[in-house]
Amino acid sequence: MKIIKRTFRIAFKFAPLFTIGIFLLGIVQAMGNGFLVIQTQNVFDSISQAIVNEQSIDTALFLLILLFIVIIVIHLLNGLQNYLYDVYIMTLRNKLAYLLSEKASKINPILYEDADFLDLTNKAKVGMENSIELILVVGDIFTYYMPYFIFMMFYLYHIQKVFIIFIFLLFVPILIAQTVRVKLFSNLENSLANDRRQLKYFDSCISDKQYVKECRVLNANNFFIKKLKDLLAQVNKREYKANVKMNMIETILEFITLVGYICILIILVISFSNRQISLGAFAAIYSSLSKIFNMMEEILRYHIGKLSENIGSIHNFILYLNYEEMECERHHQEINSIELKHVSFHYPHVRKKVLDDINLKIVKNQTIALVGDNGSGKTTLSKIIMGLYPPTEGEVVLNHGENLNDVDYRKSCLFQKFQKYKLNLSTNIEISDLDNKGDIQSQIENFNLQEIDKSKILSPDFGGIDLSIGQWQRVSMARAFYRDSNFIIVDEPTASIDPIEENLFYQKFHDLCIGKTALIITHHLVSAKYADLIVVLDKGVIVEQGTHQQLMNRRGKYYKMFHPQLQSYEMEEGKKT
Repeated sequence: MKIIKRTFRIAFKFAPLFTIGIFLLGIVQAMGNGFLVIQTQNVFDSISQAIVNEQSIDTALFLLILLFIVIIVIHLLNGLQNYLYDVYIMTLRNKLAYLLSEKASKINPILYEDADFLDLTNKAKVGMENSIELILVVGDIFTYYMPYFIFMMFYLYHIQKVFIIFIFLLFVPILIAQTVRVKLFSNLENSLANDRRQLKYFDSCISDKQYVKECRVLNANNFFIKKLKDLLAQVNKREYKANVKMNMIETILEFITLVGYICILIILVISFSNRQISLGAFAAIYSSLSKIFNMMEEILRYHIGKLSENIGSIHNFILYLNYEEMECERHHQEINSIELKHVSFHYPHVRKKVLDDINLKIVKNQTIALVGDNGSGKTTLSKIIMGLYPPTEGEVVLNHGENLNDVDYRKSCLFQKFQKYKLNLSTNIEISDLDNKGDIQSQIENFNLQEIDKSKILSPDFGGIDLSIGQWQRVSMARAFYRDSNFIIVDEPTASIDPIEENLFYQKFHDLCIGKTALIITHHLVSAKYADLIVVLDKGVIVEQGTHQQLMNRRGKYYKMFHPQLQSYEMEEGKKT
């Protein structure tokens, strides 16, 4: 019931007049069908009396014409409702898709490292679609089916009280069946969430652009096809068992419903034979019983039945919307310092610490290099400094007072896995700061991107052009530096360019960072010598920090890492010259 209430609140929030209008139309249709029953009785009674009493059939003809008019109006209303349903579904789908996107932008980024949350995200997208069906089905039940059933109960009670008992025989099995169905398919949906995510992944390995080339070369397609086939067989088997169990239960309950329907028909014939009801009442009840039985089948098989299978995903949609959002003030003033005090961190559902007791202070206009082996915690530490991940222990303090959990600051960033937006060059750069009225052309020239056609979409998927990895790296750099910020964080900014270009980049980087605070994450230690402070991480712990010369003099971890890289760098540079 809570799920239904929340879903309807969302519907009334985004499309109030539409929602009310559709449901009022359902009530009008229910009243029209009720009037149709009465009018059917009147027509047959009028014809019967005219024949028995040998009177004029003018009244009967008038009532018959009126009956046809009612039927035509009901069909027109049904056609109008179907049209409005299509428009309503489209409108609500767009609104709910926006709601999901808006919610995603407010979720704490650390949750995207949690497999359970990723499952919930996928289920919420499915639940969004099913929630629209929930609104329509529940709306139909309470504004169309229920008013018609209530009317028929009063009508049948007026004709013959015993009819009511057998009407309940039609209702009770449906209620039992849906209770069982909801529980059965909700549990099934939750148990299959991880399998569905794996299916989606295996399918992407076969068909997605980022995987297809490597998979073809390595002949890995057959491996992933087998994985997909085996997992799909497991999922289908579990779904088949649930459907067989539910079908057996429904068959038994439908038999009870059929018994109730037959009993009503028998009583109806006996009542007519004993002249307890008129010919008109017999005809009206007989046609109505058929309609009621068909409605029951419609509700059981197509509406509530389908909805019961999807109620689990709708629950997940609501659960996703209820997830706690990040709440912090947006401060855009200059940052004088950022200090990490005894910061430790581990990922969700993982006990091992990625960072352990980190103490570090970053001051204004300072360039800091975070270095260390792969897996030492460099990128994770940068995300804590950016405020993306909250520390599990300790705190991050801004300007000697404000906790980073409570406030935010303006910064720019360049991730190692930067985004290749399928937009034109100018938009790819200015998307980092849409309020910035700076000169895009200067950024294009600064990062040597003049050869790229600014009018083309940077993706062959949309009839545009593709860029090399090195070009995309420069586009991402231009994007990061276009943002109006005095603090920039870059993660492996030269991973896709050669040593000569790397050296040129860091010379330019040093010039561009004048008046800025910069944090560089790199395992290319030759580039770290440009930093004012080098912080060496090893297995999540700061083992050294100082300038390049200071660390070389100590002959510790940094010294041991630096010399092999320097020799490799000099050899590569010698080959190019």
